[in-house]
Amino acid sequence: MVSYEEAERILRWTREKGAVVEVQFKETSHRLRIDTMYRALDASGNVVPWTRAFGSLKPADVLNSFTVKRIVVRTKDSVEELSSLKELLARV
Repeated sequence: MVSYEEAERILRWTREKGAVVEVQFKETSHRLRIDTMYRALDASGNVVPWTRAFGSLKPADVLNSFTVKRIVVRTKDSVEELSSLKELLARV
């Protein structure tokens, strides 16, 4: 379970580090990208309207509603693949 504050902590971390966090889910082909803001992506990686991808769900609700398939964290000098939100929260 990810709280609103934890989702905001991830967002702040990506802004400070210039990182990109991309979360893929098992139940949908849409992905969540967190960089300078929360963005919804389609299967091809193109930005799509949030409501088309996730409806009225807030970012923390998206993280809690779907099962995480994988998380890719890109920083200036590395790309890391994580398998759970717990790992991501420990990293930030």
